[in-house]
Amino acid sequence: MELTAVYIRKRKQFGAQCNFDCVGPHLDVDINPDPELQEQFVTVTKSEKGTQCSKNLSLHTANTDVKPTSSCGMNHETGGWPADVDPRDTDQVTRYKKKIHKDENFINTIKELSSVIETFIMENNSVDIYEEYFAVESYKGKEEAQFKTLSVYRDTCEANRKVLNISWSLDGYRMAAAYSASTGLKSVFCNSYVWDIENSNVPYCTLSPIAALNCVEYSPRDLELLIGGLCNGQIALWDVRTGGPPQLLTPASDCHKESVSDIKWISSKTGLEFFSGSLDGKLMYWDARNLDTPTSQMEFNENPEDSNNDNMYNITSIEYDATS
Repeated sequence: MELTAVYIRKRKQFGAQCNFDCVGPHLDVDINPDPELQEQFVTVTKSEKGTQCSKNLSLHTANTDVKPTSSCGMNHETGGWPADVDPRDTDQVTRYKKKIHKDENFINTIKELSSVIETFIMENNSVDIYEEYFAVESYKGKEEAQFKTLSVYRDTCEANRKVLNISWSLDGYRMAAAYSASTGLKSVFCNSYVWDIENSNVPYCTLSPIAALNCVEYSPRDLELLIGGLCNGQIALWDVRTGGPPQLLTPASDCHKESVSDIKWISSKTGLEFFSGSLDGKLMYWDARNLDTPTSQMEFNENPEDSNNDNMYNITSIEYDATS
């Protein structure tokens, strides 16, 4: 059903008609010249002004995108074979030859190639291909290794320090370095650094342990997780996105009694287990979720029944086999 409403008005209710006519100009404002302002007017013939659209920078770096490269080739010692044929397998080679011999174009192809190769065979028959034109030079020793320096990552500390250990992240774009100074320097020189290989000017983050860092190890699963062994026997854990002091630290009473020499992650389901070795002869297993106490430990002693620490073997390096 449609609903309509009709509204009707008379023409006289629309209002009077507008009649426009030409009229003369009307003066709204008349401002006379000011003699005082006119005396201050000066005509400038030249005007010099300098502009600079770019920002003032004291340092600017630009890196291009890293393009992956690869090298490939083919060994023609036994001839060029298809990818699905192993030249070391006699049966595969025999089957492939039979397949080629049964091809209809095999005979015609051999005839065309024989006419071309015949010319080169005749040339080889007229030239002694085994003649030695140049004497063999005597061996002058080992060749010098060809190395090229790509970047130099300088320690920002004023003291002369050495790098004890380096650990690369899983993606290969960052590395953590443990620095150590000579005996007698203050703890202010205990800082170590994580570097971005694309930027050697400024460290990616700074690690500030309570004692000098002897070894570091990146997590094989988490790109931001890093553990380190200190010279006082404690273990520290960092999140490299935060840096600074360690997020977790083992208590001094339940860790190594001497400096930590090496530390390694363990391939586990959680990816948070690791073990550490020290000069005190103890191998300790840890869980990164709880560093209050080690989960287990092992002592390397000449006599297992003797608890004398003087007979302990010093642990200088450890390794973990994930395949065993």
